[in-house]
Amino acid sequence: MEEGPHIDDTDDDVQEAPHQLEDGVQSTIDDLKELNLGTLEDPRPTFISALLTP
Repeated sequence: MEEGPHIDDTDDDVQEAPHQLEDGVQSTIDDLKELNLGTLEDPRPTFISALLTP
């Protein structure tokens, strides 16, 4: 059996995540607009930036 190429696990470019991303949540700076991507009977709300142009 042949082994594949050795991959070095150490990466000097790896940095810790910013504090606001540690819990998987990022702060929203702009206002959000709610859109229903479903129907009135089966709503599927989603939120987009209010700063987006049509």
